[in-house]
Amino acid sequence: MGCQLFLYHIKIFISGNCTKLDINQFKAKAIVHLENADNYKLSNNGRKCKLITRKNGEIVELEENETAENIINISGIFSELIVEVER
Repeated sequence: MGCQLFLYHIKIFISGNCTKLDINQFKAKAIVHLENADNYKLSNNGRKCKLITRKNGEIVELEENETAENIINISGIFSELIVEVER
C-alpha cells in the first residue's frame, strides 16, 4: 500500500505498516508520528528540503536501515519533514 500526499501542512499518524509514504510539498511542513521506526527508511529527494527526526521532543539521529521494507520520502521545494518516533 503506497501513500502520496500533496498538502501545505499536515500531521500523519502511522500505527501499523505503510509500505511507502511520499510527501511532495512546496514551502510546507509535515509531521509524521511513528510508533516504531526500526523498519523504516527515510529519504530526502527534495530541493532545499529538511528531514528531521525527533524522539521525546529532541532531535536524534536514526541508524540507517538499508534493508527496511517501508519508506518515507520527502520531495518538493523548501519543505520540512519531521519524523516523531515513539520508540
